[in-house]
Amino acid sequence: MDRMTLHVGHTPDGESVRLETVKDGKVVGRIVFDAAATDQCVRNIAKHRAALTDTVAPSLDPGARLQPVADAAWGVLPAKDGKVVVAMRDPGLGWCSFAIDPEQAKAMAKRLEKLAEDAVAAS
Repeated sequence: MDRMTLHVGHTPDGESVRLETVKDGKVVGRIVFDAAATDQCVRNIAKHRAALTDTVAPSLDPGARLQPVADAAWGVLPAKDGKVVVAMRDPGLGWCSFAIDPEQAKAMAKRLEKLAEDAVAAS
């Protein structure tokens, strides 16, 4: 099988994402997505990533290489099933939302408060 690579970038006008397949240094295929199509592609990839046998770690490893978004916009909403929806905005992934149990929401709030207090005390 011939070895091909995938190059990902955005168009010069910043309006679209461009995916190119490259073989022997030559572009042999190209697809361009606008913002809505990019969102759909990312969701589709995430859906298939969730189905892989090599799953995402079930808990956050303290040594994990994260790429935190500084001062991310966030929101909380009640869910119809009695859970709490927590949403955070990533500039590339969009709004990522999670439906969590009320007790988990309380624990999260308590942990956030403690970390914030510690950060303020350290500054």
